[in-house]
Amino acid sequence: MGWCEYDRAKVGIQAGLAKSKQPQEKGNDMRKWIVAAGYALALVIGTAAAAADRWTELPEPPAMPAAVKSGTAPVNGIQMYYAV
Repeated sequence: MGWCEYDRAKVGIQAGLAKSKQPQEKGNDMRKWIVAAGYALALVIGTAAAAADRWTELPEPPAMPAAVKSGTAPVNGIQMYYAV
């Protein structure tokens, strides 16, 4: 193996190493995005669960004022209750 052939082989090996590292770097970037998306999803689900609990803890509505006049009125074949 001559001087020139040795250098070409060495350059070829280094180029091969450089090419093999690129997919790993992309894989690491993709893994970071997947982990970040997982954390974001967990945050959204946790927030949605907390919001659902809020509706079960609403205070009782205030009492309705006393009606001056009330009764039923015929509406489309039914008797509808009213209070004014």
